[in-house]
Amino acid sequence: MAIYAIAYSGPGFTGKVKTLSIADDGTLSAVIHTGTFDSGDGVYSILAPKIVHIFGDVYAIFYAGQGNDGWLKTITIDADGIIGAVINSWEWNSTYGVAASPLLLSGNVWAFAHTADSINGPGRITTVNIADDGTIGAAINSGDYEAVSQTSAPVLFRISGTVYGIAYGGPNNDGFLKTITIADNGTVGAVINTLEFDTDDCDNPSVVSLGSNVWGIAYGGPDGDGWLRTITIQDNGTITGEATNFEFDAVQGRYPDIASVSGSVYAIAYYGPGNDCWLKTLLVESEINSLNIDAFGGIVPKLLHITGNIWAITYQGFGNDGWTRTVSIADDGTIGSIIRSLEWDTVFGKEPSIIALA
Repeated sequence: MAIYAIAYSGPGFTGKVKTLSIADDGTLSAVIHTGTFDSGDGVYSILAPKIVHIFGDVYAIFYAGQGNDGWLKTITIDADGIIGAVINSWEWNSTYGVAASPLLLSGNVWAFAHTADSINGPGRITTVNIADDGTIGAAINSGDYEAVSQTSAPVLFRISGTVYGIAYGGPNNDGFLKTITIADNGTVGAVINTLEFDTDDCDNPSVVSLGSNVWGIAYGGPDGDGWLRTITIQDNGTITGEATNFEFDAVQGRYPDIASVSGSVYAIAYYGPGNDCWLKTLLVESEINSLNIDAFGGIVPKLLHITGNIWAITYQGFGNDGWTRTVSIADDGTIGSIIRSLEWDTVFGKEPSIIALA
């Protein structure tokens, strides 16, 4: 039975962390412990927290806090799920810093893509050193990959070596993919290549590797429908074009989170028809199976592989409560019934981010 941590926007405009355990058969424990990483200001909700592992019992949370400023805090969570106090804090943008997408570069150097300076402001990459003990250094470097307007949360992902990709909603809400270099020491290079993959709309993209230099981008597209596009990107960052596109939900497919199941089978958890939480399995160009995870609502779901055929979906449910449900997904894409459910916050559990403890 492994222990997991969920960082989220909690009751009373606070930033919360909860721990729970999930067994190999999908059984969920009660909440083990609750901690607060931001006590809030009573005005602004904590936005889009992302929790990552640093070293040992040390974890970091990137998020937008008071005044929508960009923040990074480090905390401890021990192997039993007990959450300690905040170790260190860094306000990385004192004007506006929302929707951070963090990624470890090398050693203790992290990069994160985010919206900077204002609503629909530029898309920026910032790099920072986070020591093993949770001490946060000053910014190493930063660079704008989108100078005009970033309208939806970015996803930063590694292509090969020091070449990275960023998928995001850009000017006019269109879908953009850009490649860029970021050195292991945190130096941000120039944009290598650009592809506008949707000229109508792109909301909250999620990216998965399909192998052989092909990447899948799932996103909420025109009219809020769910789309999956596959794009070939060479190791040097050259984007050689779109391979396929598939509308995985013609009614609503917002806030998708895509993951590889087995071979050519993929799963997408998303905010779908009826404003419910849905799970679908698919090949790149066809649907295999689907399951309504929560018929009462389910926003910003996060899909996490537990072990074997067991998966967990963590999301903001009806009444903005926080939920996790477990389900089985066979290698051929067949989805089983819901195994267990846990309402881990009965008041407010917005925009959760979940991670397995080290």
